[in-house]
Amino acid sequence: MKNPFVSIIEITGSRVIGEVLLKMGALNDIDLEKALNIKKSNPNKPIQEIFVEQGFSEKKQVNIALDEYRKEARLGQLLVSSGLLKNMAVMALK
Repeated sequence: MKNPFVSIIEITGSRVIGEVLLKMGALNDIDLEKALNIKKSNPNKPIQEIFVEQGFSEKKQVNIALDEYRKEARLGQLLVSSGLLKNMAVMALK
């Protein structure tokens, strides 16, 4: 059986990484929406590449955001697997 938390990450990953960059001040709302629209027409292209290629954010900032995103993902997965949180609660936190 596929881990349901992985599905949540697949669905929300692009937006979550963008939101981390927003919180860091390394991306603005308009550029995030532009990047998400580009991602829709290029679903196999990693969102972090879009941020950098379009000049919306610097590679170093994107790498910091990815590290932060991975920490959040691991914490959520740990809480779900331990039974302390349900998948829907993790989605609500995003």
